[in-house]
Amino acid sequence: MCAWPGRFIAQRLGRFEVAYGGTIFLDEIGEIPLELQTKLLRVLQEGEFEQLGSSRTLRTDARLIAATNRDLEAMVGEQKFRSDLFYRLNVFPVHVPSLRERHGDIPLLVRHFAQQFSKRMNKVIDRFRPLRWIPCADTTGQAIFVNCRT
Repeated sequence: MCAWPGRFIAQRLGRFEVAYGGTIFLDEIGEIPLELQTKLLRVLQEGEFEQLGSSRTLRTDARLIAATNRDLEAMVGEQKFRSDLFYRLNVFPVHVPSLRERHGDIPLLVRHFAQQFSKRMNKVIDRFRPLRWIPCADTTGQAIFVNCRT
């Protein structure tokens, strides 16, 4: 019987270890619980972290890009997001309006994805019939576009 049964299991690298010297992308940063926000703040301020179950401190050197669809500033006011983490993340904010505010982008996106799928499926899509798109919102807040023939 081993003194430590897991000693032969290969150690997996964490996200910050893999991103060392590069960039890590954290999506939906507004969903992170307060307890985890403290740990993320330490990584950003000190560049240090511990792997789960380890007492050894590791260092990282990675850029962080974070995205959210939430209003983090409002969450700070409601004490649902740490203010010090918000100011660490809010160095170079980029605000991208929702697609329902950018109707002109829809034909460009349709063309882009049609070209991607045509290459993947070995089919030729060389023309598009002009459509009139009417944006509306469903109960989840997602944009729905209806093809209206007029």
